[in-house]
Amino acid sequence: MLFSELVEAVLETNMRPIIDDLLQMKMITPEMGKGPRIDKLNAYVDQNLASLKTEIDALPHERKVGWIRLNELFLSVVR
Repeated sequence: MLFSELVEAVLETNMRPIIDDLLQMKMITPEMGKGPRIDKLNAYVDQNLASLKTEIDALPHERKVGWIRLNELFLSVVR
């Protein structure tokens, strides 16, 4: 998936101009160049990291199966 397709599919409309500006800066800045801090982008990332962590923590925790059972399953398949 191209980055532009990802932006279209996932990113909120109000954030797209900020990302477009960032991409333009990246194209004209040397590899190790530094640009100004983008406070709106940083706030967006901070906000979404917190909500993603909440979503991840809310997922059901699957019980891990021990190696013995996994080894038995593997051996039953290859025999």
